[in-house]
Amino acid sequence: MITLTEASERPFPRRCARGRRHALRAGRPSRRPVRCRPRVPLRCRGPSPLCLSYALCYASTHVFVGSRVTDRWLPISVPEPEGRIAARRWERTKRLAPGERRSAVTPHSADDPAPVARFREVLSPPPAYEFPITDLDHLDVPVWTIAQWHDGEMVTSTGYGRTDDRARIGAWGELAERAVRYTLPDLPSRRASYGELSEAGVDAIDPRRLRLPVATDYDHGREIEWIEATRYPFEESVWVPIEAAATAPSQLPESAPDPLFTPVTNGLGAGDSLERALSHALCELIQRDGNSVSYRATDRGVEIDLSDVADPEIGAILDQYEETGLDVQVKLADTPLDIVSLYVVGAERDPRDAPHPLTLTGCGEGAHPDREVALKKALLEFAASRVRKRFYHAIDPMAKSDLLPEAYRERVRKNPPGKGEQRAYDAMCEWLELDAEGMMARIDSPIFDVRERVALSSLPTVAPETVETPADLLDCVTGRYDAADMEVCYVDLSPDSTTRVVKAIVPGMEVETMTYDRIGPRNLQRLFDRDSDLAGLLADGAPESAHRVPLTEADEAAVGGPAWFDPEAARRVTDGLYALYREPARHAIAMHGDLPGE
Repeated sequence: MITLTEASERPFPRRCARGRRHALRAGRPSRRPVRCRPRVPLRCRGPSPLCLSYALCYASTHVFVGSRVTDRWLPISVPEPEGRIAARRWERTKRLAPGERRSAVTPHSADDPAPVARFREVLSPPPAYEFPITDLDHLDVPVWTIAQWHDGEMVTSTGYGRTDDRARIGAWGELAERAVRYTLPDLPSRRASYGELSEAGVDAIDPRRLRLPVATDYDHGREIEWIEATRYPFEESVWVPIEAAATAPSQLPESAPDPLFTPVTNGLGAGDSLERALSHALCELIQRDGNSVSYRATDRGVEIDLSDVADPEIGAILDQYEETGLDVQVKLADTPLDIVSLYVVGAERDPRDAPHPLTLTGCGEGAHPDREVALKKALLEFAASRVRKRFYHAIDPMAKSDLLPEAYRERVRKNPPGKGEQRAYDAMCEWLELDAEGMMARIDSPIFDVRERVALSSLPTVAPETVETPADLLDCVTGRYDAADMEVCYVDLSPDSTTRVVKAIVPGMEVETMTYDRIGPRNLQRLFDRDSDLAGLLADGAPESAHRVPLTEADEAAVGGPAWFDPEAARRVTDGLYALYREPARHAIAMHGDLPGE
């Protein structure tokens, strides 16, 4: 058994060369911003009050046997330790009584926040399996999950926030976004080619403006399925390919022609008003456009200096993460439409301290006209990502009865998910064979590379009071799209007037370049500016494995002529990192038994 003294004297891992401990060891100041109070790393050089608090907290609810730590319910009163993190951890580590089981929170409750009650009413009658999964990580950010089964298909969501209520509201909102996919077949639709619609004078979006895969055989004579959308703010009818309105391949009609591209959830938004739902959806489009070729395997290594953060809640979140032993990096993807798109990555200073190797791959994203709102969202989503990845894909949550409600586990076994995308499934299986140090070796570069630093204060923002309401935010965001000569469309999936759900569609925005080979002028120009070997102009020559990018005449003129993109080169870039982009279905690996139990 490792004693407290031994733990405090363990050497720092070599991996921390960039981090706070290396700076302390070398006698140099930390590269981290100075905050209002000193931070104390969990595994310090000598015993500290924080270390003692954690140790006593853990010892008070666990029995130590040999070199192993065995959980046991103790029917005695234990004084609550002092300290914010230690106290919350103590509360969660109190064990269940013998025979007691965790339960899924499914019934209506008078204590439900108003948004939760509204979502519950709309999403009934299928029973909802709702419960917290916060304990799957040690960051102590509330994370909740919900699952429903619609016609045998599992529909899931995850929510997070500074409180359990905020996490539950987020989870129910995401469930609304995904569950109302079943309203799509009821919307007006038609089957025709784009050429036929144009000849008939029907207002429709040219599919080439929606970023088609470069290997497509599309032409204007190809018959496709169309669905009616609305052009904002004019409330004009416009027709879009159904793939742009759908969120998953299973949502497409069985009789529909072959899809133009794989449907994704990008651009979904839900809320109590059109303004809230649509503004959320449009910010997500900006977020994905900004990072589509600028993070993960194509990380640019631009770290944001947070020394001038004004929001004290952001400082509290950063302190909370540092106290749990994490080095966190906030990185800049881009500033599309003069709006900050950023993301957060991070890992334990000693990777072996991670609750599970998958938590090391967590990433949170954010885009918002107010840069600090984007930052706060990304920081919280980072914590949720760590929890969600372990819950969705690791074996232990489904294998250990004390981690999840038994009723939920039984329902998953009764209606197991499919594997989802095979490439994503295989990539995640490969990852699950790695230990923590192997995972860090896999993702360390380029995920944690830093080539440049920029100050948060140098990035575009707006005065917070100008985007306080959903209507203000929507006006701001649509104004940016309008200034870029981009039209905003949406498909209304709302179940009723009290709960609005939309799928936003903005022709010209980028998405899924490194996964599904979808690319247009914006990402082409980004790659051109970096002298990337992924793309170029046909006039300058192209690799044999490259494909011509399907662009409109105007788009080709904007980038300097016909362009190419190389899918095989993209595969080489994402090799070993594809699970950062796409993931298999929830619990698919645990249910299909391709890995031994953990």
